[in-house]
Amino acid sequence: MKPVLKGRWTNADLREVLRQAAVALNKVEISECIRSGMLVATAPCDNGDVERLGIKEEACHYLAVALLQGYGRLDEAILWWRERKRIADAIVQHELSSCGAVLEPRTEIFDRFWSGHIGHTALLGVHVKRNLLEGPPYRSLALVRAPSPGLGNRYLANKWHRYFTLADHGHELPPPFAYFRHGCKNIYLEDRPLGPDAYYWQPYAEISQAWEAAAGGPLLELSPREIERGVQALSSMGVPRGAWYVCLHVRSRGFKVMHEGLQDSLNAAIRSYDLAIGAIVDRGGWVIRMGDPSMPKLPPQKQVIDYAHSSHKADWLDIFLCATCRFYIGTSSGLAYVPNLFSTPSLFTNWFPTGTRPLNGTDLFIPKLHWYEKAGEYAPFAESLAPPLGHIHALSTLRQMDISLKDNTREDLRDVVLEMLDRLEGTAVYTTEDKAFQACFEAVCATSRCFGNAKIGRDFVRKHRSLLPRLADTAAAGKNGHQAALTSAHVAAR
Repeated sequence: MKPVLKGRWTNADLREVLRQAAVALNKVEISECIRSGMLVATAPCDNGDVERLGIKEEACHYLAVALLQGYGRLDEAILWWRERKRIADAIVQHELSSCGAVLEPRTEIFDRFWSGHIGHTALLGVHVKRNLLEGPPYRSLALVRAPSPGLGNRYLANKWHRYFTLADHGHELPPPFAYFRHGCKNIYLEDRPLGPDAYYWQPYAEISQAWEAAAGGPLLELSPREIERGVQALSSMGVPRGAWYVCLHVRSRGFKVMHEGLQDSLNAAIRSYDLAIGAIVDRGGWVIRMGDPSMPKLPPQKQVIDYAHSSHKADWLDIFLCATCRFYIGTSSGLAYVPNLFSTPSLFTNWFPTGTRPLNGTDLFIPKLHWYEKAGEYAPFAESLAPPLGHIHALSTLRQMDISLKDNTREDLRDVVLEMLDRLEGTAVYTTEDKAFQACFEAVCATSRCFGNAKIGRDFVRKHRSLLPRLADTAAAGKNGHQAALTSAHVAAR
């Protein structure tokens, strides 16, 4: 039903239209979500009407998500997240003034949004890094834990006790934290270390880069008792003591209920990783498939543990495996942010959205590619990484644009796994041409506002060299190819 509001709109009217916007977003009906959300977000409101302000705040968020993930309109989404922040600040100030309290500017509260999803809980590491990089006086960080059992990974949440005040309810925090619902930290908009606030991935990438430059190291560690407990669990699963292993997590449909249709573009097929698994086993390693029971089962294979369907699966063991594996292979899912907390290297495959890339410069990645159906060709990186294509999650929108997403091939996955193994063994070889392609890709990322620090896979970018600017081919062909590509990359990034 399309929303129709006439005369004086009551808050109940606005809540109903907001509900329709949420339903539309869940069904990936992007235009309907934007239409309903806009009606609510722009509704007139008195400064003292805190209830209506709260409704408008939520509408701004739905609008921003629909604009970004539905249509790839990054700048418009940022504007609406800024409006959401303005409204939330107004609510907080109203509530503080009504009780005569004063807000401590260096206090940040992270609510159950952060503790209720393992990926969000792991991304708390970026905020810890920023706090440590900026130095004293440090921010006071507080985390409200999700109820257990149920949401998120409580074991990981508890590991943050060194950096956060942990609470199970907002009222456990000292006054004036009663306002925390509107005053808690929001993930989508973040202040940059130098510059105005921006879509969170840009400042996250800048913080991650600064942390690596400062040789910051791991934020979390396992105790000897935790390590021994994990070793015993590995032995129970059949992994010999002293054997090395790789964690593999491939996102699939079924785990996430809300907005699942909007996240289908992040999924991949576990069966396409057979050559990659074989490459690890051939090198003498084990593969531990991570995930949950909603995922398709793996057929029995030598030196492969389908831990997602194992009776051994537990929150604490999820973290142990990510912390102690030789490296982690993942897709765009929450678990992928855990390994870096322990300085475990990662390889990201079928990465999406292409408008971002993984945060850490020590990692490798290969993205999905956009395919123009009518032209029968891939979109150049300069188009695939930039708005709007780089941020559109909605497959229905891409279909309307006559565009499809192409997953990594079995060979792509095998080749980048072999590159990662060689890097860890110190035997990876990068030719002058390879370095030129890397430099050119970095330049494209900079001009496309594709923020992140991970390096694109050597063989993948070589295979898709035609998607780079033409100068990469000519520069890489001659003796001075590397320098020419670096120079062009520097100029483009300025």
